[in-house]
Amino acid sequence: MLANFMVPIPNCRMLFYNSVGAFLSASQCELEAAYKRQLKNNFGIVFKRLYTLTNLPIGRFAAYLRHNNQLEGYMKLLVGAFNPATIDGLMCRNTISVGWRGEVYDCDFNQQLGMQWKNGRHLFLWNVDPNNLENRDIMTGDHCFGCTAGAGSSCGGALT
Repeated sequence: MLANFMVPIPNCRMLFYNSVGAFLSASQCELEAAYKRQLKNNFGIVFKRLYTLTNLPIGRFAAYLRHNNQLEGYMKLLVGAFNPATIDGLMCRNTISVGWRGEVYDCDFNQQLGMQWKNGRHLFLWNVDPNNLENRDIMTGDHCFGCTAGAGSSCGGALT
């Protein structure tokens, strides 16, 4: 079964897989092998690497889950699949997200939720001391379980 994705040009370097429902992705390695075979045989599409992403319960996906009475069940799935081995590889530990006006966030998802860094006031990139980035407190919420569930999820795909 193919997931929703943008069809890449032949010989592309990477393909991203984002499940289309309230479930965790299958193994990144297994999906990569299956997609390489199917896309090459059926469409002549060749890619180097597939990255799996977990749907986080925010924005349109959260609205979909609420509308279909699946939000509570999906959150239970994410919390129940928490994997502490994913913590060190989380993007929020080594990457920041910057809004178009210079606002600083721990990740793109926090940016979508308006969870900006605060230290008594909103912080902007030009007010951040680079020496204080490494051991900063990271703003978290229930949506963070999406990045820590199962094999984990980041823009680099599975974490474990």
